[in-house]
This record gives sequence, C-alpha cells and structure tokens, in this order.
Amino acid sequence: MDVLNAVKILGLDFKANREEVKQAYRDLVKVWHPDRFPEGSRVQQKAQNELKLINEAYSVLEAHDFNINISKDCTGFGSEEDDRSTVKADNPFTDDSANAGNKNKIINAWHFVNDNKYILWLLLIALAYFFNHPSVNSNISSIQSIKPSVGVLPKDDHISILNPKSSLILDYSFKGINKHYVDGRIIDGIGKPKEDDVYFICSYPVFSGSGSANKINNTVGAYIYDSLLVRKRNGDIISLEGQALDFFKEYESFKKDYDSSMPYQININSRIILNQYGILTLAIDCFNYTGGVHGLSHTQYFVFDSNNGNQLSLDNIFNDSYENRLNDLVDTNYRRVKGLSKQDRLDSDKGCLFNNYIHFNKNFAITDKGVRFLYNEYEIAPYVYGQTIVDIPYAELSEILKK
Repeated sequence: MDVLNAVKILGLDFKANREEVKQAYRDLVKVWHPDRFPEGSRVQQKAQNELKLINEAYSVLEAHDFNINISKDCTGFGSEEDDRSTVKADNPFTDDSANAGNKNKIINAWHFVNDNKYILWLLLIALAYFFNHPSVNSNISSIQSIKPSVGVLPKDDHISILNPKSSLILDYSFKGINKHYVDGRIIDGIGKPKEDDVYFICSYPVFSGSGSANKINNTVGAYIYDSLLVRKRNGDIISLEGQALDFFKEYESFKKDYDSSMPYQININSRIILNQYGILTLAIDCFNYTGGVHGLSHTQYFVFDSNNGNQLSLDNIFNDSYENRLNDLVDTNYRRVKGLSKQDRLDSDKGCLFNNYIHFNKNFAITDKGVRFLYNEYEIAPYVYGQTIVDIPYAELSEILKK
C-alpha cells in the first residue's frame, strides 16, 4: 500500500497533520470494530477486513513519519523535514541534573575514569556477572542507573564514525509507567503482561553525564509522546499517568458501548544498542492494540552524537553520492539472508517483498558490527513476514564511510 491509498482509506485530505491522522484512525477503529457486529456474521467479516486495511494504512503513514503533504497532482510528497514538536526542558523525560553547576564535577569524574579505566572495567565486568547484567526490570517502577558497555567495537581505523579517540559513555536510568486495568481498577503491573490484559506500559531512558543529555532526552521524549497517540487537555500535553487514565477511560467507554471483550494495550519499550566512543544508538519499540485482527507494532532507531546531542543522519556518516552503492549493499545482504541469487525476484514467494527491489531507508542503527536498516510491518513486505532487518558489516561499508 502506498501513501496515496493510505490517505484515502483514512478519509484524509492531502494536507492532514499528524494529529488529524491519529484522530481519523481512532474514529475508524471505533466504527469498524468487529465486536460491534453479530458473531460470525458476514458484516463482522467485512468489519475485520476493513479494520485490517485501516491498520495497514495507519502503519504506512507512520512509516513515513506522517509526512503526507502530497502535491495536487498526487505525484510527489511534501517536505521531508521533521515537524515533530520538541518537548520542553521541563518535561518528565528531561534530566535537570545536567546543569552548569555540575559540569566541573562531571569533567573531573571522567578524568578519574579515564586514568583508572582498566581497573574500572574489570570491576564493571565483575558486577555485571554478579547481577547478571540487568537491563529493563519487568517492574518498571524500579529505576536502574548503569554505565553500560554495549558490545565490543571493532578496532578498524577506517570506522571514523565510531570516533575511537572519544571515551564518552552516557549514564542513563530507565523510568516509566506500568499500569493495568482490572475490574474497573488501575493497578501497578508486575511481570510480563498476559495476552488478554488491558495495560498501559511505557519504559524510557533518561540520560545524563554530558551537557548534551537534555537535548537527547527531549528528542526521545517528543517521539514517545507522539507514539502514544498523545492525548491533550485544553491543548496541553498531559503526564504519562494522565495518558494512562484517559486510555483506560476510553477503553471502558468502548467496552460499554459495544459490549466488547477485546483489550486495549499500549507497550513502549526502549533499548540501548550502542553507547560507546561518542555514539549512542537507541531503539524504541511501540505496540498499540485497540481491537481488530492484530495490533500495530513499530520500531524506530535513533543515532546520536553523544558529545553534542545531535541526531545523526546517513549524510553525516557516508561520503557524497553514497546512495547507489548503499542500495547495492542493502540488496546484496538481503539476498544473502534469504538465500536468493542475483537473478531471483524479490517480489516472489521466496523474496517476500512487495516490489522487485529493496533500498535503504532512514530507519538505521549504528551497531558494534556495522549499520542496520529496519523496515517495519507493511513498509516493504506483507504483515505476515513481520519486520525486515538488513545488517551491513563495517568491512563492506569502508569505501563509502566518511574518513
């Protein structure tokens, strides 16, 4: 499905903003929810098919960052600039400890770490072994504060993007909310939620240890709020607790109106992929289910320069005119994973894609082994195949990486 068809399915005009897209999606889900119709009836089957299209249309627009400003002749897209509003410094994702009064303490601490790094690494390895190197605790109310070493980076001199001269590793702690709705009561969730539970879960990192931390926190916070199909009161963004409360109220209202047994579920989880040598790579996994055949899953990568908090693009890490060579590498590595020859079609049953080509996208991660591209459901392949991931090793990227 292309963007043009997705816009038509959601009943939008070509200048709809992200809020209008989300509201249209919510409205259509309520209209076509299968629980509104007699069990096993023909009209219920039609509702299931309609809801599948609605979910696919929303996923397509989400994959394009809701950038649907299409020209009047319907031949091109609008500006690719990211119009996501920035969450202000006083939002709950911001770490206020990174202030001017603490800068000298941070600098001194890093000098100490650098002078004693080998002893400290041994100590960290011992602690990681003892505590089994915990990540996000299943009870999100507990907060971890760790200084991670995510992967062992290769020592190739040509990988200038990893900046081996920089020893900066950001501190971070995971915060969030884990609420379940049971028999009309909101309770704190413990452990992994069950398939039919009604829940609102959001886990996110708050970074510190550098003057750039707040800038990174604001970018991450803005994306997470956007992924929540954000609810506002009197035009103001409300807290995560308020988001959960409104989400459960919406569920209760829908359950009463349509006698529905379908759960409502939101689960946003954050993962640190790389945090070394001045590079931070973060993945945010989002799952949203409000009825229908299946929920919506979406993963977004973020790559930051830890020294200044800027989000990196492909133009920042590759030489000029890298596009054709990068597309070739994506194609080669996808075929390698799928066991396809150069002559095999990518839009065949074995190739699994919608089209007979695969190109790089903007959803990339810098890892300890290379550069990874992730394509979300419906982006280049049918839902049944899930996400598509293409990894390209650093050795194959050497000729187009910036020196």
